[in-house]
Amino acid sequence: MIEMEVPGLTREEIEVTVRGETILIRGERRRTRGQAGHSVFVTERHYGRFSRTFHLPEDVDGEHIETTVTEGVLRIVLPKRRRPRGLGKEFKRF
Repeated sequence: MIEMEVPGLTREEIEVTVRGETILIRGERRRTRGQAGHSVFVTERHYGRFSRTFHLPEDVDGEHIETTVTEGVLRIVLPKRRRPRGLGKEFKRF
């Protein structure tokens, strides 16, 4: 699982792409304007584009990744590939 803080962004504003053995996460946090008639003097938020790339473990099933954004946290569930029966750790070669 990958968790990433993305305050103020929706799932539609975030792009998650799997390419081979990597996962790319991109988005853009846009600057908001103050209310009509008010000026903003101090802002403690970062704005602009961002991207992160992670190397995926060998056993991740890239076709069944699930993403959600809840309360400003992007959660990416990386399911493992199912191994055919008999090919686990106990498999013996003759």
